[in-house]
Amino acid sequence: MTVNYRLNGQRRGIEKWSADITGLCREHIEKQLQQVSYAVIDKQVKLGNEMSELLVDSASNKPLTSAKKKVEARFGSAFDRTIIDQVERTLARNILDVGAVKSGRLREVRSNWTWYLQDFTDGKSGKAQKINPRKLTTLQRQQRLLLVPTGVVNDKGEPYATAAEIKLMIGTRKGGFMYRTAKSLNRNRKIGRFYKVRVLETKKNALPGEPVKKGTKLFALTPSFRRASRRRR
Repeated sequence: MTVNYRLNGQRRGIEKWSADITGLCREHIEKQLQQVSYAVIDKQVKLGNEMSELLVDSASNKPLTSAKKKVEARFGSAFDRTIIDQVERTLARNILDVGAVKSGRLREVRSNWTWYLQDFTDGKSGKAQKINPRKLTTLQRQQRLLLVPTGVVNDKGEPYATAAEIKLMIGTRKGGFMYRTAKSLNRNRKIGRFYKVRVLETKKNALPGEPVKKGTKLFALTPSFRRASRRRR
């Protein structure tokens, strides 16, 4: 069994357990899975690392006592707010690296890019709300952060971040600054193991005056779901 956990959004680690199950009957193996799972969950809760999700044999409505094949547990929905600075710095650096700067609006990420929280829990439609991510305390599995170039506009007030990204993707070997940023962040040990960063394109919620017909490009940051399971050898 392997458990990946986060504590207060800061302390992170991996714990592993192994046992020889040779000669054990199926009932004993299932019992061992349940007991080890209980021990892991209890330990994390006592550390103040609350479990935010539990899947038993891929089902969310089964008790742990019915586990037969695997247990998946998610701990520590606390959000590491230092990631926000790292995302913004990485984006600004890539904008400079690919030569996409024509004015300061594009690379001044903190001033001209806006963070939103999109929530899909409890059957919500996923409407995004503007937030200050540096005050965010938790990020659940059904939520994601969006980083949108709302203030990146030309003198006519027209958005140009998406067009600049597309032009770079087509015309240079370096690739676009958004693509490079997502790739870099996902490879980062601090971020990539616990979060997933993607570049999305939205036509429905495109920025006003967006000249690109397919819509506005933006970043989406979602928490990764880690497994704690026992498999028969």
